[in-house]
Amino acid sequence: MHYVHIVLFIILAVAIAGGAVNEKEILLELKQSLQIPAASVSYFLSWSSAADSPCKFSGISCSRDGSVVSIDLTGLSISGTIPFSSLCLLPSLSTLSLGSNRLSGHLSADIRNCSSLVHLDLAFNELTGEVPDLSLLSSLHLLNLTQNVLSGAFPWHSLSISRPSNR
Repeated sequence: MHYVHIVLFIILAVAIAGGAVNEKEILLELKQSLQIPAASVSYFLSWSSAADSPCKFSGISCSRDGSVVSIDLTGLSISGTIPFSSLCLLPSLSTLSLGSNRLSGHLSADIRNCSSLVHLDLAFNELTGEVPDLSLLSSLHLLNLTQNVLSGAFPWHSLSISRPSNR
C-alpha cells in the first residue's frame, strides 16, 4: 500500500509540473517575435535558452520566488508584434514597459488575460486598431498608449476608475 501512495504522489507531481508555466520559454518566444536592431543585440545576449533563469535576462525583474513580475524593454528600437497570448501566461506579470520602440500590429484582446498588470506602457510605437475591453485588468493603475496609430472609440467604460475619498 505504501508504494501506491508513492506512485500516486509521483504522478501528481509530474502532472502539476507539466502544467506549470515555463516563464523562460515565454520570454524566449517574445524575443523570437522581435526584430532586434544591431544597436540592441548586446542587450539581448543574456536571453538564452542556456540561462538557468529568466530572472537573469536583461530588462526582466522577478519576485523573491523567481516569478517574472516586470518586463522593461523601453527604448531599444525593437520592432515586431507583441505576443500577448503567451506573455499573459506569466501569472505574476505586473509591469510591461515596451514604450519608445517600433512595435506594430493590433493591441490584441489577449491583453485581457494579463490580469496581474498594474503598469502597462506601450507608448511611442506603431500599434494599430481599436483598444479592446480592459475590464478584466482590475489591478491596472497606469496605462500609456500615447503616440500609436490606434483607432475607434476608447473603451473608457471598461476601466475601473475610482475617485479618492475625501474622508
